[in-house]
Amino acid sequence: DGLRRKTNGDISFNLDTTADPRAGYFMFHEYGNIFLENRYTDFANYYPWRTLKNLWDLSAFVPAQRLQIEFLNIERNKDRYGEDDMLAPRYYSPEYVFAITMFASPLCWFEPSSLDEKLASRYADIIGHYKKYQKEIHRGFIYPIGDRPSGYSWTGFISYNHESESGYLIAFREYNDNDSHYFELPFLKGAEIKLDCVMNGSESHTIGNFDGKLAVNIEQKNSFKLYKITKRER
Repeated sequence: DGLRRKTNGDISFNLDTTADPRAGYFMFHEYGNIFLENRYTDFANYYPWRTLKNLWDLSAFVPAQRLQIEFLNIERNKDRYGEDDMLAPRYYSPEYVFAITMFASPLCWFEPSSLDEKLASRYADIIGHYKKYQKEIHRGFIYPIGDRPSGYSWTGFISYNHESESGYLIAFREYNDNDSHYFELPFLKGAEIKLDCVMNGSESHTIGNFDGKLAVNIEQKNSFKLYKITKRER
């Protein structure tokens, strides 16, 4: 508390909540980010859907912007997971595992020097693209939408700024056979909204007198789309 006062807030803290009861969720919110997870492929305890589930669960109660969410080098330790384990990291794209972190505070949880050239390039590309929208996403109120992540659900987040009446929505199709899903957005019911897919698609359309249920189509399993939402005057 003294350091915060004496530096006018220029010093912040990284609150480690990776194990045991620790401050972070229920106190000390004003002091910094929350270091949420500490998973490794070395011990086969890193699963992308679990990281997504943790963020989804907590984002209803803790500002997602303050939660450090990890993405790993998914090329490491493939032999630690069973070939028939369809939720193992090997079955996710680097873009997907990074996208899980985009509405939070992304944490690169690996040695960058150990990435092969192709994987490093793909991470660099999506991070560069994400930076175009990061500030706007973090200005909004972020909350979970869809079903709780299980590895097999349709899930996601919305960030909405009520002052600008605009925001972003990210939809995840986990490992399931349904190529479309309806997301409930009741606070936009009756409005006219414009949707622009800004990542993993290029569709753009306007919905007049929106009924509060947004249909999202994603063709591939373990994939995602990022949309910009703009509320328009009717």
